[in-house]
Amino acid sequence: MPGRYFIVAPEEGANLYPADFDDAPIAAAYARPRYNISPQQTAPVLRLIEGEFIESGMRWGFAPRWMKDPRQAQINARSETVFEKRMFQHAAKAQRCLVPVSGWYEWQPVDGGKQAWAIHMPGFAAFALAGLWTVGNDREGGPEENFLTLTAEPSEQLRPIHHRMPVILDADGCRTWLDPDADRQALQALLRPWPGELSLRAVSSYVNSIRHQGPECLEPDGS
Repeated sequence: MPGRYFIVAPEEGANLYPADFDDAPIAAAYARPRYNISPQQTAPVLRLIEGEFIESGMRWGFAPRWMKDPRQAQINARSETVFEKRMFQHAAKAQRCLVPVSGWYEWQPVDGGKQAWAIHMPGFAAFALAGLWTVGNDREGGPEENFLTLTAEPSEQLRPIHHRMPVILDADGCRTWLDPDADRQALQALLRPWPGELSLRAVSSYVNSIRHQGPECLEPDGS
C-alpha cells in the first residue's frame, strides 16, 4: 500500500539512486536501521530545497495546516488523481520528495488470517518511493513538515498479495521527480507499477505490532 516500511543497510553499492546525487543525504537516510516504520512516526525524506539535495526528518501522514483533525492525515495518495485532487495539487506541482526505503510490508488475506510479506529489491538495494510533502501542525500547534507516498496499480507479481503498490522510482525517475521544471506529462509517466522483479519474503506475525521495532521483523516466517 504501503502502511509499514523498513530501512536497512544495503549491500555495498546496491542502490537505485542517481550516481551524480550527493551521497551524504542518502547515507544519512540509511544510517540507522528502521525495521517497522509506521504512520505518524518521523522518518527520513530526500528533497531539493533551493537547488540543494537534502535529507530531512518528517512525520509520515500528510496533513496541511488547514486540516483541523490530524486523524485525517493521509499516508498514501492514488497517483492517478494526485494532480487533480485539491488536497494534493500544490504539493504535486511544487513539493515532491523521495521517500528512502529498503522495502515495505503487505498483508495478504489467507485462510484463517493474513500472511505478512516483506517486499524489497534483491540484496536489499536502497531505493526511493515517490512522495509529496507539506507543512502541517505539530502537537503544540507550530509548523511541522509531513509526507505521504504515492501508490499505483500492482505489478503482476504483486497482484496476488495486494491491490495497490507504492510508486518506485529508478535513477532517472528520482531525477525527474525532484526536477522543479519537469512537466506534468513527464511526471505522470513515472506513476506506474514497477516493471522489475522484486524479492518477496514471508515474515511472521511479529511485524504486526508497531511496538516491535527490531530485526526480528524481517525474519522469515517459520524460522
